[in-house]
Amino acid sequence: MITGDAVSPEFWTEYFQISPDTTIVKGKSFTLRSGKSSKAMGKTGLWELSSESTVQSDLLEPHLRYLIARLGMPREEALSISPACARSLMSGLLVPHHTGRPM
Repeated sequence: MITGDAVSPEFWTEYFQISPDTTIVKGKSFTLRSGKSSKAMGKTGLWELSSESTVQSDLLEPHLRYLIARLGMPREEALSISPACARSLMSGLLVPHHTGRPM
């Protein structure tokens, strides 16, 4: 999950070359998991890829392996992002408040 006020879901979709499970653009309506349109506007930007529907395990490792493979990690250009963001991307975990542009 990549989230933050300036996150551009389109950027991350193009960067990873995969379709995410969920996207939200701050200030715009978005689709709920039920498939219905949200009545509220997005409070922040979001790009999310989930392993829950594909990986049938209660262990963390299979989920991380799936996400790392789907995201094509490690990526050479991820190393130009700040060290904290790069570590988060490499492990497939939350990247708080990243703008969506490599630094």
